[in-house]
Amino acid sequence: MSGLVVVECGNVWSRAAVWEACGDDLRLLHREQVLSVGRGALRAALGELFRRVGVDHRCPRVGVVKAHGALRAAVSGVIRDISADSAIRAAYRAGARVVETFAVDDQRSPHQRARLLKSSTIDLLVMAGGVDEGLLEGGGGQQVVQMARVLAEALPPARFDGGMPVPVVFAGSAQLRDEVTRVLGERTQVRVVDNVRPAMERENPEPLQNALLEFFRQQVVPRDPCYRALAEAGIQHVSPLGYPLGLFCRHLATERGEDVLLVDAGAESVDVYSVIKGNLNRSTYAWDTDQQGLPLDMGEVERAARWLPFPADAEAVADVLANARLRPCTVPGNQDEGLLRDALLREQLARALQLHSRVARELKGIQRRRTISEILGAYQVVGGQTLVDMMRIRSVVLTGGALARPEAAGAVCLSVLDGLQPTGITHLWMDADDILGLLSGLYLTDWSARAARNPSRWLRSMGTVVAPKTKSGWWQTLLGGALGRVTLETPEGTVRRVVRFGELVTVPLREGETAILRVRPAPGVDFGSGPGQPHTDLVLGGLVGVVLDGRGRPLLLPTSPEQRREDARKWMSSLAAYSDQVISKRRWTG
Repeated sequence: MSGLVVVECGNVWSRAAVWEACGDDLRLLHREQVLSVGRGALRAALGELFRRVGVDHRCPRVGVVKAHGALRAAVSGVIRDISADSAIRAAYRAGARVVETFAVDDQRSPHQRARLLKSSTIDLLVMAGGVDEGLLEGGGGQQVVQMARVLAEALPPARFDGGMPVPVVFAGSAQLRDEVTRVLGERTQVRVVDNVRPAMERENPEPLQNALLEFFRQQVVPRDPCYRALAEAGIQHVSPLGYPLGLFCRHLATERGEDVLLVDAGAESVDVYSVIKGNLNRSTYAWDTDQQGLPLDMGEVERAARWLPFPADAEAVADVLANARLRPCTVPGNQDEGLLRDALLREQLARALQLHSRVARELKGIQRRRTISEILGAYQVVGGQTLVDMMRIRSVVLTGGALARPEAAGAVCLSVLDGLQPTGITHLWMDADDILGLLSGLYLTDWSARAARNPSRWLRSMGTVVAPKTKSGWWQTLLGGALGRVTLETPEGTVRRVVRFGELVTVPLREGETAILRVRPAPGVDFGSGPGQPHTDLVLGGLVGVVLDGRGRPLLLPTSPEQRREDARKWMSSLAAYSDQVISKRRWTG
């Protein structure tokens, strides 16, 4: 059978699918999946797929690697918020994971930088720096060279290269290429690409992005034991999933004509993609460590437990969370454990969005006060505001094993409302068939135009969230106060509701149906047109319907444990997230 095979290799599941071209469109013929546990799991998936659909050796094959840490990189720059940030964004777009960042202004001593790099488990080091000619003429170039000398003595061995030091990709100023190559070339291989930040007001991520993708395909895939089966199966084009999934996100934003946030919550990490004002950004929040300075703390158990509708023993909660982290492919043993995992998911989504807000920023610049010889403390960074404004983001796409659960749409929706806190009018979409990983592989081939055709069709609508923004602390003094009066003109007739503070209400609206939303907000309450301004919008139906979230933004939980648990019970009941038997429990001990 002719067609194109896409293989997705993950830590928990390995999957493969066969696509067929239908003119300018495409069709999914067959797919298989097996657990990625044990020797030969991927080989078994490929063999079973090829046997069932009769794929011969002439059928072209591509692969995407979803396994966390597909390409691990450390990044170095002169100024953390300028050259280093640009290199980080380019690395993320290439599907890499940034595990450590070094900069002249990071307040670390050379000894500390060397120790951190030497203890890192990475595939390569990315160096950037030299973004402004005046900066270089004043001596800024010496900062890059000096950093190269420090890091050259501390290069750790590459993961899959028999103890050889990790290679270096230099994406800094062209004036420094010879000097940096001389310093680092004595210790390891150095590849030079165009400057990732050639000017203060402009980034140039594509050359570095392409270099990282090429390095992954040529150096990581052939050496990583997990991926050798890909080459044995005749798969020549392999990419980290983060790269083609970002392309899907960009096409979806273009199709819908609005800002889009895509969240992929897997077994070991949460990847967040955004297309805001035409800018594509990606970030990865991992369980084992947070590479952008947001360390996990011991209060994780307490933070997860505060979302529960009943008191819980701290040790029992910790046991469930530890088991979920150590054995991510296991299913919850009962509804209580599922509820607790969803509580942990809220915290993971919140921290992943916090990290993404730090990555997706406007470009920063420098206002110099004196000469570059006084670089530390002698400049003023301007700009750099985050692009992530949940009031602007109109569509949120949910994928990955923790979120692509249509049978638990209410529970997923509540986790998203609490973790991401969508604001204004937001359409929720779910990758209910878990197809995006297999679809994204088509973007690596000449079938990309077919894959980009009507990308929304691969998603199921969960519905629309209506969540007004209020002044923090204002409505809390008027519990139950009206935030606005809502009118929904649905196919079944007109529905009128009052959005009250602290309440969560759903209005049924089926998939494929739309309704006209008209809001008359209270003074100071913003539904999307400004504080106190009337708002009219089109809302979509879905698995959950239309959710009227009157709990305020930002969401503030009651300080009283009893009140907090009572509110949790009401919110879960409103979305039919869990059974009444679970919600009404008085205590859980594991």
